[in-house]
Amino acid sequence: MRIGFDLDDTTLDTSTEIIKEASKRLGKELDRELCSNFSISETYGIKPKIVKDIVQSVLWRDYIPPLPYAIDCLNMIWLTLNCEILFISNKHKEIYDHDIKLLKDLGLHTPFILHLVGKAKNGTPEKAKIINQEDVRLFVEDRPDTILDILANTSCNIVVMDTPWNQGIQEGYRVLKVKSWLELLLIIMKFITLGEFRK
Repeated sequence: MRIGFDLDDTTLDTSTEIIKEASKRLGKELDRELCSNFSISETYGIKPKIVKDIVQSVLWRDYIPPLPYAIDCLNMIWLTLNCEILFISNKHKEIYDHDIKLLKDLGLHTPFILHLVGKAKNGTPEKAKIINQEDVRLFVEDRPDTILDILANTSCNIVVMDTPWNQGIQEGYRVLKVKSWLELLLIIMKFITLGEFRK
């Protein structure tokens, strides 16, 4: 059984760090809860070039905090449920070694595979292809266009990590939403041990 995870805002609390950095550079407090779409450029009216620089500066940090209980849950999933863990992230290939080290430094002791993917012409990260190639049965994601692409092009079940920018995604027979890793862990345990995709 292979279970897949996005990295940013599913495993790592990247958006909080990006918004903190943007607030510092702009000299005003920005509210993460206002991010009703995936673009902080559109949400806060920041020039795309500045956003790109902010995002890159955060992604290359030696430390990005994980979401609460993320690392503990990942270690437990591997130790107790005997499944393979994959991360599939929309990033440039040169950050691969950095992200491997970052996850290990955060205390991720389980073996894992990391795939970094680009975007299709329409701007959607190309995760569906890897999900099909690796036969991933359950994937955890936060980005709306990626969720819809996975639904359309795979048979994979999706757990959506609830964020302000994915409120338009509704639960269905292949989609569940969670607010925390403890809630996510229960879904994964039921899926692997009972073959049931439910809360």
